[in-house]
Amino acid sequence: EELEAYLRAFQVCGLCKLARYGGDNDGGYLMCDVDGAAPPYLAAYSYGVDEADVWGWEMSRAIRGAVHQYDCTLEEKPRPCQKPCSSVFHDECLARRLSNTTEVNSRDGRRHFMSYGTLAGHLEANGHGAISDGLLILKLDIEGYEWGVLGSASLGTLKKFRQIVVEFHYPLLELMDTASWAPRIAAMRNVLEAFAVVHVHLNNGCPDGTCIEVTFANRDFFRADWCAWPRRHSLDQPNSATRPDQDVAGLFPRIANLPAPRNALA
Repeated sequence: EELEAYLRAFQVCGLCKLARYGGDNDGGYLMCDVDGAAPPYLAAYSYGVDEADVWGWEMSRAIRGAVHQYDCTLEEKPRPCQKPCSSVFHDECLARRLSNTTEVNSRDGRRHFMSYGTLAGHLEANGHGAISDGLLILKLDIEGYEWGVLGSASLGTLKKFRQIVVEFHYPLLELMDTASWAPRIAAMRNVLEAFAVVHVHLNNGCPDGTCIEVTFANRDFFRADWCAWPRRHSLDQPNSATRPDQDVAGLFPRIANLPAPRNALA
């Protein structure tokens, strides 16, 4: 029953017009169209960036607001975007609690200091801690830290965002080990208190469905509907251009014939 509830958490239960942000292949995500959004978005948050944060740049231009980029693993800062895009880079990573650590660079043997902050702390530092709900947009690609971040974030912090897109690492959709997927269902349950899934995409660059991209929409701003199992969208693209894209529907074969409730975690 708990595995069934976890799988149901990935059902698409929200409706919106989807658009692609972040370019072709890896780094591009389907999200609810931000064009003409009311009220307008104030800023974007992009966690896990490379030297070229294409999603952040494109989203900044689309919402006409700054993108706050966070990554403590880069040896050099990402390239700044060109106007009308506006980017602010923060040499810090995201985790469920504040911490500092050092890691040894495997290439040159030098120690690299890494600082981790919380989502609420980052919003507060950028003057967004007390803004109205739904004025921000969030992208998370943080190599497994997303489960703890989303499971521990307060509902008040999450609701500052109108949309959240996450690359979930090791979702363990077929693993029966309670200890492994209990924190995952806790994270999904926390987000689904205020959000509905609007899109799910299987990252074909990861082996055997170990990465999936999920877009959530704040139910205060988007309509929720009867839930359905996720399937491939016409705007989806393979993350790895050298391999064919995969239909995410193939991840949910075991209970695909069960009726879907309105609340995926009811």
